[in-house]
Amino acid sequence: LERLAKRSNRLTQQRFGRVIRLFAPLYLSNECINNCTYCGFSRDNRILRVTLSIDEVVREARALADQGFRNILLVAGEHP
Repeated sequence: LERLAKRSNRLTQQRFGRVIRLFAPLYLSNECINNCTYCGFSRDNRILRVTLSIDEVVREARALADQGFRNILLVAGEHP
């Protein structure tokens, strides 16, 4: 197992180097039809549910870009 871990580390270093890519989350919606126990968006959680409009998403993305973020992770619950 140790040999496999060392080989994996070597291949990762060759392909990606010593780089960490950070993503800023952009929350599109916290509405969800699922009831996952580990998730803050879970259906049974009594929270205010919000879905951003297109204009709000663009405004939030620009604000993140203005702060220097170049990688954005879009986050949403699952809903129709």
